[in-house]
Amino acid sequence: MTSRTPLTTLLPRRGRPLVVLAGLIGLVGLPLLAAAVVDLDGAWLIALGIGLVLTVQAVVLGALHGVVGRLAVNDRHVGAGTDTVVTLLKARTDGLRESVEKNAIRTTDLVRGAVADSAKAERAELHRVRAATLDEVQKMLTAENVGTTRQTQALLQLFDAVRIERPLPGLSGFAASPDLLLYLVDLLRTRRPATVLEFGSGSSTLLMGLVAKQYGLPTRIISVDHDAYYGGQTQRTLEEAGVADVAEVRIAPLVDSPVAGHEPQWYDAAAIGDLPPIDLMIVDGPPGSGGPEARYPAFPVMRDRLAPGALVLMDDYDRSDERITGERWAESEPGATIERVDLYKGLGVLRMP
Repeated sequence: MTSRTPLTTLLPRRGRPLVVLAGLIGLVGLPLLAAAVVDLDGAWLIALGIGLVLTVQAVVLGALHGVVGRLAVNDRHVGAGTDTVVTLLKARTDGLRESVEKNAIRTTDLVRGAVADSAKAERAELHRVRAATLDEVQKMLTAENVGTTRQTQALLQLFDAVRIERPLPGLSGFAASPDLLLYLVDLLRTRRPATVLEFGSGSSTLLMGLVAKQYGLPTRIISVDHDAYYGGQTQRTLEEAGVADVAEVRIAPLVDSPVAGHEPQWYDAAAIGDLPPIDLMIVDGPPGSGGPEARYPAFPVMRDRLAPGALVLMDDYDRSDERITGERWAESEPGATIERVDLYKGLGVLRMP
């Protein structure tokens, strides 16, 4: 419910007599003066109306004067309140700015400390990695130097053991390393195997043929190759070296594996179905890129052709696939054992009972 403000509260006390006087003049004085001076019927009514208008104007002017006065007073109060609020806000702002500045300084100090600690830790880690890398590089260089020295010695001993009158194929990459060739030469001279079966032809085929010819060994070397071009090159080399009567290359393309569950392709076994008992089998093919344990079928396919006490050599034995294959061979044959010979690429030697 809206409250009404009494008229007397709007009129200031000092102005109230003047308003009353104006009202009396308007309501009483003007009608009497009009009746006495103006000789006109109804003149006093006209004067009375004018007096009422003047009285209302006087009351309104007095009220406005009171409102203006109150506004001035309120304005002084509002001004004082505004000053107080501004003072409080300024104090709060100054305090907030001081707090922000302190926190900024503290944060900066913390960040600087963290950056310094991080930089120190990074320098320490960098020094550790650098030292470890240098050690590793030194080990690699040492191992490489040792390996190069060993291969050079093996090659010199190989030249002493076998008379080589024609250039040998490259002895790096996929080819047999000099220490493996020297191992084969010594093995042929000491064991004098009757039949050697080799998967993967190349320089080893030539060296074994030269050893058999020069030392008069009762040895026949059959090398199997899936690549007709490469195998043909090896055969021509054997013929040019004069050892084709003791060493030969047979081309056997890769076909579906004869071992159940073995996905990679293997040599066509029809190319070697007429071999006598095998005293030494060398597994250096097919390429490992053919699939997992690509060389696994060699043992289960040729098992029945291996002579008692035969040796099965697995080249590249330091590769995981070849190591797994060699271990599976040994596990599948009671009494068989397999060992690693420390050669450049590792050599697995499976000994049959």
